[in-house]
Amino acid sequence: KSDKIREGFLFKEGSVLNEEYINSLTSDNEKEAAHQMNRRSEFRVLRKDYVPAGTNLDIVDINIVTNPDDNSVLFTEQGGTGTYLSTCIINGYNESFAFDKGADPMISLNKAMDLLKWGAISKENFEGDPEKVLANNTIADRAVINIKEITIGNVTVNDVQLKVTYKLNYGLVFGDGLMKQFGKYNFNTKTHKLTID
Repeated sequence: KSDKIREGFLFKEGSVLNEEYINSLTSDNEKEAAHQMNRRSEFRVLRKDYVPAGTNLDIVDINIVTNPDDNSVLFTEQGGTGTYLSTCIINGYNESFAFDKGADPMISLNKAMDLLKWGAISKENFEGDPEKVLANNTIADRAVINIKEITIGNVTVNDVQLKVTYKLNYGLVFGDGLMKQFGKYNFNTKTHKLTID
């Protein structure tokens, strides 16, 4: 230990920075510097393998409250086409999808390239030989991608196959077959909510 200088003021080694000493200082700036010295904290790591002891709290009553809006997401209607646009989460990335009742699950080339670029999917997610499917810095038309998980609202479906389709008007298209995997679903055109039960 030695003398300390704080904010340009000298504090001698051994000075006790109690209220009496600090109040005896001449200027407010010097007093504030002394207060800062008092607030200084030092920490030492005593050991790196510390595990806190487990504690059990007495649970008297559990009241589970569910949010009814957790199982729904908003959607918009595409004018005149009968197509609904809504949102989902694919492997952790928020995405929009179009609902077309009779369609198979599809993904556009651009959206598939984005997911590949962002790291949401990798070459291991493609069916077949990745060298052929990903030749010429693109993805082959009609290639099949295995998606780990898709979430709509609070419902998640695992291991979904999407087919890359070059001439697709939307980034993602889901049909009745995929939507039924999430459960009973309903597009309410009055509230514009897609609800999954």
